[in-house]
Amino acid sequence: MEKTASVQSTTHPYFRQVPTFEERSELGRDAFLRILIAQLRYQDPLNPMEDRDFIAQTAQFSSLEQLMAINQTMQDLTFSQLQQTLTHYSHLIGKKVYWETDSNNNKQSGEGYVNAVFVRDGEVMAELDSGKTIALKHVYRVEQAE
Repeated sequence: MEKTASVQSTTHPYFRQVPTFEERSELGRDAFLRILIAQLRYQDPLNPMEDRDFIAQTAQFSSLEQLMAINQTMQDLTFSQLQQTLTHYSHLIGKKVYWETDSNNNKQSGEGYVNAVFVRDGEVMAELDSGKTIALKHVYRVEQAE
C-alpha cells in the first residue's frame, strides 16, 4: 500500500465522524504553539518565564506530538483493517445469503444474491439483488449461486 493511505484515511467517511481536538474543546498542536509563542512574546524581560515552566511546556508539546503521531497511526491501521475486511467479504459477491435481524422484538429475515460489499460507518454491508442493504453480521447462511 502506498503512502497515500494516511491522506485517504482522513477523508474516509468513517473518520469524518471522529471529532477533531477543536470540536472536543481540547488543546490541539496549533493552539498549543500559539499560546506558547504568545507567552514568550509577551513575557516580562525583567522577569522571564521560569526554566521549569518552559521545560514542562516543552515536555507537554513533545507528548502532544507523540499522541498525534499515534492517533495518525491508529487511523491508518483502522483504515487498513477496513480495507482488509472488505476484501475478506468480497467472496460473497454472487453468492446467495440468508439473513435475520431482531431489533426491538421486530424480527425480519430474507434472502438474496449479493451484488456488492461495502463499508458504511465502519460496518461491512452487503447490497442484495433486491436493492436491500444489510449488515453482514446478520447473515447466517451462505450458498453457492445456482
